[in-house]
Amino acid sequence: MKIVLICVLIGLVVAKQQKQDTLDEEKEKMKKWTQECIQESGVTSEILQQLRNQKRVEDPKLKEYTFCTFKKNGFMNEDGKLQYDVIKSTLMKVSGSEEEANKVVKDCVVEKSTPQDTAFETVDCWYRYKKN
Repeated sequence: MKIVLICVLIGLVVAKQQKQDTLDEEKEKMKKWTQECIQESGVTSEILQQLRNQKRVEDPKLKEYTFCTFKKNGFMNEDGKLQYDVIKSTLMKVSGSEEEANKVVKDCVVEKSTPQDTAFETVDCWYRYKKN
């Protein structure tokens, strides 16, 4: 019985470490993608800071930046088509709730006239959710 318990505990520790490794890898990818998208779009750090502060900023470079990050995260394909399953899966991981993820997807993930507008408006809506 003690051996089984020890094996279970070891398994839990290993699983937790693997999860942390995965999170660390994801964070590194996000940092890399952020820098790549900043370079590709030409968006300024001031504009990004305003976005992070949940201020709506109408800026074409910011729209290119959000489009770039959506493609790199798999939220859009190269043609700018939304990948609803990827978005929903990510939102479920973040919120821990399928119901909340479905609500945010329904309210925020809506195709607009261009992929850049779609990505920008989606992010803007997510920040409004985050604020509430």
